[in-house]
Formats: sequence, C-alpha cells, structure tokens
Amino acid sequence: MKKSMTLKEELVKYIFGPTRPTIAPGEDGYIVYDFKAVYPGKLAIFVPIEIEQSNCSNIFPKNFESYFREADSEIAHLARMMELKIESKFKGMGVEYIPGKMLERKDNNYTVFRFDNLIDPRQKTEALCRVRFRNLTISERTIVNSSNLYFQSMTAGLDGREYLYWIMPISEFLVDANKVVAGSVFAMAE
Repeated sequence: MKKSMTLKEELVKYIFGPTRPTIAPGEDGYIVYDFKAVYPGKLAIFVPIEIEQSNCSNIFPKNFESYFREADSEIAHLARMMELKIESKFKGMGVEYIPGKMLERKDNNYTVFRFDNLIDPRQKTEALCRVRFRNLTISERTIVNSSNLYFQSMTAGLDGREYLYWIMPISEFLVDANKVVAGSVFAMAE
C-alpha cells in the first residue's frame, strides 16, 4: 500500500511545479486552477488533504506529471493480464492519460477533475488525456474530435510544444469492447 501525507498549500504548489496556479483551500482538499503554464487555464484539479508520497521522499508528494500514464502500453499490459483482445482507440498516437473523475463545471469557467487514489477506482470513470498536437495526423485529429469529450484545450508545455488536453469517459478508450468491460479493465489497473 502506498503511503499518503497531509498537504499544506506549499506542498500543493510543489505538486504542480512551475505552473503558478491559484490554490483555493477547502474542507476536504484544495482546488488548483488558473494555470499560467503547462496545463490548460480552464482546467481545475481537486487535490485532497491527503495524497501519495513521492517514491523518492517522505517529505514531498508525487508531482502531477508522475500520474500520467502512456495509454498504449497500459492497455496492452491490461489486455495481456486479463487475456482480453482489446486495444486503445488512440493506438500509436502517443496519448497519455490520468484516470479520475470529472466533478463539475464551475460557472462554465473551469472544468474540475479529481485524480487521487483516495476515491474508489470504480468511480474513476473519466480520463484527463493529452497528446503532443504536432504528432497527430488529420485522421487522428478526427478520432479525438469524434470522441465523447467533456473538455478540450490546447496548451504549450514546458518544452514549448503545443499539447492537446481533453477529458473523456474511460469506456471510450477501447476499440471493440463494451462499456462494462472497459470500466472493469481500468478499475482493475488501480
């Protein structure tokens, strides 16, 4: 079991590195929003009071970047483990994702996403996805845009390259699989 730690505002800033977000403390955690770099400005992230420690330190939490997973390798691993013939809708596109839950839209200004491991894996029904935009062909852009998206935004990364971010149901990740299988596959991964 992974160890968790209680957060203070300074540690929340550490999780998001050089993004210079606004942090709003609440009863159960923090809402981090208004990113000035790396992540979309209209995306808000809920961070609970307790979060996983870094693998390297018991003083610092894991940073947000370390939660992103490479979709192709993750789905291939799950397919082998569960002996299912499934593959990613975005195979070969270099899509990264974080499983979680879209909580709400605040005044149509911010889309709030929760990614932490304190919620039940079966409640993680959406994914925050990203891909380097320049890598996408026109047909791949059509695949992304034809998906059931809750949020979509272009943002420059730390490397200065444009990244496309979006939130979608996890069940839409898989080709030729029903929603029940898709949901259980990703819940088992947690």
